[in-house]
Amino acid sequence: GAYFLLLRHRRVRPSLRYWKVSRLKTLLGIGGPMVLVQVADVWIVYSVNIMIANRLGAAQVPLYAVPATAFIVVMSLCNNLASPFLPAYAEAAGRGDWSWIRRAAIRNLSIVMPVMLLAAVGLVAVGPYIIRWWTHGQVTPARTLLFCLGLFYMMMTWATTNATLLIGLGLVKTKALIHCTVAVMYVIGSWLGLSHFGLIAVPISGCVAYSVDMISSLPLALRNIKLSAAGRGPSVSALAAQAQEIA
Repeated sequence: GAYFLLLRHRRVRPSLRYWKVSRLKTLLGIGGPMVLVQVADVWIVYSVNIMIANRLGAAQVPLYAVPATAFIVVMSLCNNLASPFLPAYAEAAGRGDWSWIRRAAIRNLSIVMPVMLLAAVGLVAVGPYIIRWWTHGQVTPARTLLFCLGLFYMMMTWATTNATLLIGLGLVKTKALIHCTVAVMYVIGSWLGLSHFGLIAVPISGCVAYSVDMISSLPLALRNIKLSAAGRGPSVSALAAQAQEIA
């Protein structure tokens, strides 16, 4: 960044001459909630190993982290299939093409969810053998844990796919509120449940937490699309309007 702005392209270097509070408020209207979304992601992704080590001992961490990583790889693939649609959703909302947004959102779910389901079924069926071979016998996950992980990451895949839709529609604050609620429920549930139920408490807490996202994100997004298509919502999405204001 220093090379790009200070040496190569000085013409686009930031300057205090262009500082305006109104522009900062506009940017924070999107950036502020997005920071909260990222903080919630950090809680969800990086707190688990610490909690397991604290509650059950460090030796128990690989018993959860290794099989969970197998699901994360597939979920990341699904996220890479859906996340590029974010600018397309915003652009379509800007021109009022609500029918395309709805079709694209449903199509994306119909693609990524079967992928995650097949991966979950495969890992439950042969995961213990593959993971035991991969780790040279150090980790052999129980099928009960793999089943709960499969359900958990299916729900997380549903949530991340719908997150792209919500943000593309400009409902960033809504997404931040939902995601922070999920993160708090997930961390508290995992922390309290680990001592009583062991490793299985983590994916079960995740399923309970992400059920909040499942029953709220997509219905709220579809309701926004319906109201906008009927002329009772904004003619352009909040994201597009804010982008115009920044320009």
